[in-house]
Amino acid sequence: MPLGVILTSKIERDIKLILSVISLIFLVFLSLNLPMLKQQSQLPTLPVPELSDTFQKYLKTVQPFLSVEDEERHRLKVETFVQSDRAAELQRRLKERAATANGLGSEYSLKLWKTGEDGQ
Repeated sequence: MPLGVILTSKIERDIKLILSVISLIFLVFLSLNLPMLKQQSQLPTLPVPELSDTFQKYLKTVQPFLSVEDEERHRLKVETFVQSDRAAELQRRLKERAATANGLGSEYSLKLWKTGEDGQ
C-alpha cells in the first residue's frame, strides 16, 4: 500500500476520533445545565452573512498562500459559484435554518457536528 494512502487513512481515522471526542465534550458541556446557558434561548440569533461576503473573506484569507495563477483560478471559481443557482439555494437554506434552529444545542447542530451531514 502506498505511503500516501496509509497516511491519508490514518489522518482520516485520527480526525474522526478527534471529532468524536469533541462531540462528547460538547454534549457533556450542554448537559451540565450551567447558569450561563439558562438564558441562551432568549438571546437573539446571529445574522446569516451573505455568501458573497463570506467568499470575499475566504479569498482574502487564502491569497498569501496562492500563486498569482491559483489566486485567479480561485477568484473565478468563487465568482462562478456565488452567481449560481446552487449558491442562491444554499443562501436560502442557511437563512431558513437560522430562522428555525434554536442555538448550539439544536438537533440540527448536533447532527451536523457529529456526522458532518445536514440531513437534506
